[in-house]
Amino acid sequence: MTQLKRQAHPLGLWMTVAVVGSLLMGVRSSVQVDASDAANTDKSAFIDRYLDVADQIDPSLAGQLRSMCQLDPEGFEIVLRRLGPMLSGLADLRGDDPELYQHKIRELHLEATVAALAVEARRAAMDASPQNAVMRDSLRAQLEAMVRAQVMTNLDNRVLFAQRLHEHLEQLDLEIEVDQANLDAIVQDRIESLTGQ
Repeated sequence: MTQLKRQAHPLGLWMTVAVVGSLLMGVRSSVQVDASDAANTDKSAFIDRYLDVADQIDPSLAGQLRSMCQLDPEGFEIVLRRLGPMLSGLADLRGDDPELYQHKIRELHLEATVAALAVEARRAAMDASPQNAVMRDSLRAQLEAMVRAQVMTNLDNRVLFAQRLHEHLEQLDLEIEVDQANLDAIVQDRIESLTGQ
């Protein structure tokens, strides 16, 4: 049997690396910020949306990002661009499907917990002394339980996502049937729209 090796990438750790990396490299943004009140309000709402999602994933990291936003806006903008697609997907999911969003946040929390336990288990494994055997066994058992919970949560989330896709496809099939039945009317509406008549 072929074993698939999956690399664990705890979201909080990845985000921390991106933040710290940007700070250490002193990366600066070349994007010009519109100083108008409307643009600043939109930008503020945009940033708040991402920080709310980051807060649910890792509150301490969200605090670091908020601090960076105030102290180094240009560096923060770079970090936000790097994290944007992932945070944007989660922010959209939160609005579109709150149930699936909560499941995904739980999965990310489990992933971070598994990563932290794995570090502890590796450290404990380095101390082969008999006095440390109980600690090693305990950490191993905790890690196994958490990995099991993480994998089960991932499977549940994939099932839920597949159900959402099926629902979406059923709706799309219905819309196609209606459009096919009303083809002539759709063509006429389109012509009127294009010609203004």
